[in-house]
Amino acid sequence: MLRVPTVHAKPGMTLALPVLHPKRLDTVLLNAGVRLEQVHIRRLREIELADLWIRYPKLEQIGQFVSEDVQRAWGEVTGLIDDAFEALGRDTDARLDYLAYKRAIQGLIEQLTARPKSQLFMREMVESQRALLRHASNVAFVSVLMGLRLEFYVQFERPKLAPAAARDVSSLGVGAMLHDVGVLRLPRPIRMGEDGRPDETDPQWRRHPRLGYELIRGNVEPSAAAVVLCHHQRFDGTGFPTRIDPMGNELPVKGRNIHIFARIAAAADLFDRLRHPDGGGASLDPAAAPDPKSRGRALPVVEVLRRMQEPPYAAWLDPVVLTGLIAVCPPYPPGCRVRLSDGTSGVVTQWNQEDPCRPTVALVGDAFEDATDEEACSRPLSANEVVDLTMCPGLEVVEADGQDVRRSNFYPSGSRRYGLTRIERAIAQRARTESRAA
Repeated sequence: MLRVPTVHAKPGMTLALPVLHPKRLDTVLLNAGVRLEQVHIRRLREIELADLWIRYPKLEQIGQFVSEDVQRAWGEVTGLIDDAFEALGRDTDARLDYLAYKRAIQGLIEQLTARPKSQLFMREMVESQRALLRHASNVAFVSVLMGLRLEFYVQFERPKLAPAAARDVSSLGVGAMLHDVGVLRLPRPIRMGEDGRPDETDPQWRRHPRLGYELIRGNVEPSAAAVVLCHHQRFDGTGFPTRIDPMGNELPVKGRNIHIFARIAAAADLFDRLRHPDGGGASLDPAAAPDPKSRGRALPVVEVLRRMQEPPYAAWLDPVVLTGLIAVCPPYPPGCRVRLSDGTSGVVTQWNQEDPCRPTVALVGDAFEDATDEEACSRPLSANEVVDLTMCPGLEVVEADGQDVRRSNFYPSGSRRYGLTRIERAIAQRARTESRAA
């Protein structure tokens, strides 16, 4: 299995996954198993489809991370978000089908749970031209992935609930789907800002969490409503909205006083806004702005994750949640095309949670070049064609999917480790200590 940019697609390639219409995600354009012809490729380029998955037996191990059923379930969630935004865009009093949202999220969770290795953010469902929909779709999917991966932490943070109920992240998914629904109740100039991006410092724009909360409360579970209300609150207390005490004083909300679901959604929200700094979210620190020449192009995941571990962003996030984000959003996900510092190129086939920027790479060069040659692409990889970068400290990734990342890599150190096992053990010990104290 190989992810190929549509601009590099060639007649004779065979689809490994169905192709969904980028603007109508409930519409399958081509089914898995279809052998591409020039007419297919021309049409896919016309509708600006970014990439597609094709069969490539030499890299069949990548298939364990990609699920057609998960993609369909995510597509259903995204389609419902699209319907909700379209309805509210026409009529701010439109009735939303909250039960359908919960069923769709539960369906997505079921598919992800049945296929644990597919619990990774591999690619986006929606193209960047549909910024608000893309943002909501990504935040919902990444939030659910984090909720599932941080099950131990979610349960610890919800001690008043029975364990099974505490671990249920369906309300997290619903809240993340609708986290920006209040934006649709803002006047368009405030929603878009002078440069096409909303201004996070604008008090009028800062009203959107409360507007969204007022719209959905009573229709969804309180934990889902908390995501909508609190997704801009920050772990260090610098976010919004604030709390008003009985004396009328404005107090920051910070740390564990923020609902765990809101902390997770906040990380997913920041991740996507940094990935797409010119649309679909609030303007951030000027350092996050891309070069004007790359406007509209997503920043590499590795660059975003590096920034999120540095000031000011690191202080905004629950450190456990940030580690969980890195666990479900690999800097170089399987299927990513990379070039190494020695000039060789290939495709990522595995990644290491303990050392995320040192993946395992199959040195197959520009693999899409021979993807129509059945004999060439089915020949097994030899030992010298697979490089585990954790075993090669002098070698690193310098380019990913055509973007320069040589300054973006980050590595574990004494103060920063990336595996969740250590954290899970510490949380379990803390839970036992608090239980005995109670």
